[in-house]
Amino acid sequence: MHVTIVGLGPSMNMFVELTKRLGGINGYCDEVWGINAVGNVLVCDRIFQMDDMNIQEARAKLNPNGNIATMCRWLKDHPGP
Repeated sequence: MHVTIVGLGPSMNMFVELTKRLGGINGYCDEVWGINAVGNVLVCDRIFQMDDMNIQEARAKLNPNGNIATMCRWLKDHPGP
């Protein structure tokens, strides 16, 4: 099984370019595992939240319309692992 782990940095740009050239995700890997907010940007089989959620929720309260607040909201409802 070929698993690809994608973050929000250069790995995401490389992943998108490779999968475009190969005709889609299935042309490159069997599963996509996303780190943090990537799970709400790309279709991912698994999501890894790398930061302490208590800290992230405190940051979200300081900026309720920001990216951290958005990530915290969708993570709570995410159906998968």
